[in-house]
Amino acid sequence: MDREQSEKRPRDNITRFKQDRRLLAVSLLRTLALLIMLASVVYAAWAYRDDLRIENLRRLLSYARAAAGSEGDGFVTYRFEPGLETVYAPFDLGLAVVSSDTYRFVTGFSGQGFSAQLGYGSPAMAVGDGQVLIYDRGNTGYCVANSYDVLYQGVSDSAIIAGTMNPRGDYALVKEESGYRSGVYVYDRRNRQVCVWQTPSAYVMLPSLSPDGERFAALCMDETGGQVRVYEAGNEKPRFTIDYGWRQVYAIRHYKNGQLFILCEDGLAVYDTEGEHVSSYPFTGLLRFAHHEGGLPMVALRVNAGGGERVRLIAFGEDGAPSWEGTAQGSLRDMDFRGNYGVVLLYNELYTLDVGGEAPVFAHREVSGVRRVLATARGQGVLVYSDRAEGVDITADAA
Repeated sequence: MDREQSEKRPRDNITRFKQDRRLLAVSLLRTLALLIMLASVVYAAWAYRDDLRIENLRRLLSYARAAAGSEGDGFVTYRFEPGLETVYAPFDLGLAVVSSDTYRFVTGFSGQGFSAQLGYGSPAMAVGDGQVLIYDRGNTGYCVANSYDVLYQGVSDSAIIAGTMNPRGDYALVKEESGYRSGVYVYDRRNRQVCVWQTPSAYVMLPSLSPDGERFAALCMDETGGQVRVYEAGNEKPRFTIDYGWRQVYAIRHYKNGQLFILCEDGLAVYDTEGEHVSSYPFTGLLRFAHHEGGLPMVALRVNAGGGERVRLIAFGEDGAPSWEGTAQGSLRDMDFRGNYGVVLLYNELYTLDVGGEAPVFAHREVSGVRRVLATARGQGVLVYSDRAEGVDITADAA
């Protein structure tokens, strides 16, 4: 009897465990990750199909091997023929060099580099993060290149006056136009024309592109003086206009957050994306400035005081206020500022600035025969002599 009741009694003392699905979830996530990776490879192969040639793949592979093996760390030394009209700019892991007939990418990796024949009589250059715009100022030739290939070559219908490129590779060209005083041509990073804006009433002196490439600013001069006009791509009416009269405007640049910085003879002004005035910083005695698309400006001002020639240096923050100030004794020859790093060349001294740490580091060393200086966002300086260019480590001065 007890046995029969036992068999009929529900077995409530048995605990049923749920099926462990964690391994299944991990497997699904792994499969999803592989599919995303495959889709990314397919998209990259399609998007850059024009660049995927055997020579380029070999060059990229050699760059990767050199970087993995720590064979170099940016630009080291580059020798050139004295007397050539040459333009330099830090680019990628090296230096972009354009002379009257050649574009070269010079890198610190042993045995690496790239060169291409151009034949530009008056070369000028604007640099993005992954591409560089090269144009023949006053003539019609232009091209877009990177560290291993010339991606696109074009010939304008009219003379090119100025050009600019934002960090992601969109670019704009200012041209002299038949029937117009100037025209601004905007292209995306795949060299597709986005818009054209032509004006019969003003000369366009300087352009600037927003980080997303959807707006451009133009410094225009007419009979009433100077204006900075900002346009949405494809819209002929300006989004906003800033009058500067007959004050000299030296630079207009978009910062990476979209704000517009305008540097003129008597100060710096900052405007947001809607044209609202953010801040101003007045100054006098501007000697030289350094300001690149997507970055922040640095200026050198004359100090009118006894005791020999002195230079006041100011690096600005994104709010338009000084983030660092210092002075240097001597005659200013050149300067540059990118990211958190600056280089200032006086007659026989090189000053280096690192504002990226908790406390800015301003140091100097003696130099001789240097004609120009460049700074990279990675903390390296480039000293240009009459026959060569050499790299120096700015961050080493902080030690």
